[in-house]
Amino acid sequence: MLAVADGGFPATVWYPAGLFALVLLTIVVLAAPPAGLGPRTLVVGLCAYGLFTAVAFASVAWADAPGEAWQAATGSSSTGWFCCW
Repeated sequence: MLAVADGGFPATVWYPAGLFALVLLTIVVLAAPPAGLGPRTLVVGLCAYGLFTAVAFASVAWADAPGEAWQAATGSSSTGWFCCW
């Protein structure tokens, strides 16, 4: 689907795709939590991802092009959720 719409590059294409992936991940994790990960591993991984996401969004404050930094931060956030799935 994303390949047809300019490879998913425009934000109007990948924002809905990222939101869909986030909702799908939430449903999957709530319905059947991963059994192979211990609670400590899961907490450390989620905290590291949360810190990365926070720094990505904070970088908007010092970026030369805040719009592009915002787009990169939301893209990395969406990509990270998709990778967790």
